[in-house]
Amino acid sequence: MNNIQQELNAAVINRVQELCSEKGWTPRRLATQSGLSSKTVHQLMQKTDKQYISLTTVKKIADAFEIDLLVFFDTAAFRYHPQD
Repeated sequence: MNNIQQELNAAVINRVQELCSEKGWTPRRLATQSGLSSKTVHQLMQKTDKQYISLTTVKKIADAFEIDLLVFFDTAAFRYHPQD
C-alpha cells in the first residue's frame, strides 16, 4: 500500500472515530447501524496500514450516521495540502 493510501486510510479511520465519539457510539453500535460485520468495524478501528478501506464501506458508515459522503469527507484531513 502506498503512502497516499495510508494517509487516506488514517483520515477515514480518524473521521469514523470522531463521528462515533460525537454520537456516543461503540464499534458494535456502528456495525449494527451500518450493516457491516463487527469484525470489519473492529479491523477498521485498529488503524492497520495493511487494510484498504473501500468507498462502499465508507458509504455504509456515512449512511449509518445519516450523512452523505460530501459531509463525511468535509474535514481538513481530506483537503489537499500540496507539498512545499
